[in-house]
Amino acid sequence: MMTAINIFSGGQSQLREVAATIESDILPVLRTQQGFQGSRLYRRCDGIELVQCTDWDSLEAHDASADSAEVAMVGMRLAELLDSGAIEMYVDAYEMAASA
Repeated sequence: MMTAINIFSGGQSQLREVAATIESDILPVLRTQQGFQGSRLYRRCDGIELVQCTDWDSLEAHDASADSAEVAMVGMRLAELLDSGAIEMYVDAYEMAASA
């Protein structure tokens, strides 16, 4: 299993828009992708950062989804926010090393 982590930072109103976009547009499409296992969205207590964690069967499944036209289309609103400078985004991927 691997987890992709997206970290969004910006103003509270922009991050509320990001959270709404993830919930209403992106997650329904991700649920249709092969190898997708689930997602969690965390909001930092001061409201200036969101962390989205998506779990996948493998890095290959994640990469195949990232290359899909469906995922690209629903990600366009986030791309608009990124291009406007309203939010910043950092992305990384982790493979599970241990579990308790």
